Amino acid sequence: MTDTSREAVEALAETADQCELQFSDPVAATLRALLDRAEAAEAEVERLREALAWYHGNVSWCNNFGPEGAEARDRLAKDGGARAEAALQEKPDE
Repeated sequence: MTDTSREAVEALAETADQCELQFSDPVAATLRALLDRAEAAEAEVERLREALAWYHGNVSWCNNFGPEGAEARDRLAKDGGARAEAALQEKPDE
């Protein structure tokens, strides 16, 4: 999450907290739900970035000769896309 979007989420959380203290109305519930969705999206992006970084790291070594290239190819072959599938299918806790 960028610094600007993190600041916006934090401001949203503060606003939601204030609304709950002052009004306890649908606005507070809506703000809290938006905050929860933003946090879930941030966690999903991080999970997908980790999987993508793993693939990038291994693919970068695949064309190398020697043990580094062989090990990278072996890791990719053994994975068979399972890491990507898991990252794409994982759902946030409800």
